[in-house]
Amino acid sequence: MYYLSIRMGAEKRAERLHYKVHRFFANDSLSKIKDVKAIVAIGKFSDAQIKAMLKVTANVIFVDFDTLAKGYDCVVTDFDNSTESVLTYFIESGLKRIGMLSGVEYSSDHKLKIVDPRFDVFKDYLENQSLYDPANVFVGDFTMQSAFDLVNNALKTNRKDFPNALYVANDAMAVGALKAFHENKVNVPEDVSVVSFNDTAVAKYVIPSLSSVKVDTGKMGEVAVSLVDTIEDDDDDHHTPQKVIVGNRLIKRESSL
Repeated sequence: MYYLSIRMGAEKRAERLHYKVHRFFANDSLSKIKDVKAIVAIGKFSDAQIKAMLKVTANVIFVDFDTLAKGYDCVVTDFDNSTESVLTYFIESGLKRIGMLSGVEYSSDHKLKIVDPRFDVFKDYLENQSLYDPANVFVGDFTMQSAFDLVNNALKTNRKDFPNALYVANDAMAVGALKAFHENKVNVPEDVSVVSFNDTAVAKYVIPSLSSVKVDTGKMGEVAVSLVDTIEDDDDDHHTPQKVIVGNRLIKRESSL
């Protein structure tokens, strides 16, 4: 749902600009791409995959993948300020035992491993507040089942020290966590306050409804397509790469105090 929403935003913007769009998915060969204005690459990509795209066109814009240090244009969501706003919300609500349910992902060719960039922000912020505990960080693979297993095992192992606030990397993982809480008779938000990330459609329909950081995925796709003309306007030998950060906002619902 997350990447689909980005793609839909990109396609809507492309349609308004009268661009013709060709879709290529993870296992598709790029050899069929001919004479394109640019590639909008949504997701995470290894160096080998990036090299293959650059053989097609020098105009590649990455979405949800910070490639500025590699020298390529990119559009990303604001992980840093969003994470800090959630942690501030927890602390101001009187919650001090704060945990994170995070994930690791890979490029589709499994040559690149990506650690959640929010973790460093989470760790640094709580360390500055003398509240960081590595035992309260749970790392899975961004799926419901992974989150369920992590939370279920943690509750059965040491329920009394489980966090009373949990920051979850995406809504799917939050749903898995809610199932584990329900089966272990842990009340949300009375025992554990939960805030998720992305605010996909499922967030408002689970019980309790999820507080979640709303990511404007459609806007991310739109901005990426808008960068195409910016790239073309630059001198071919002197293109300055850009990183555009799209802001978020916290939507408070029943799962948090």
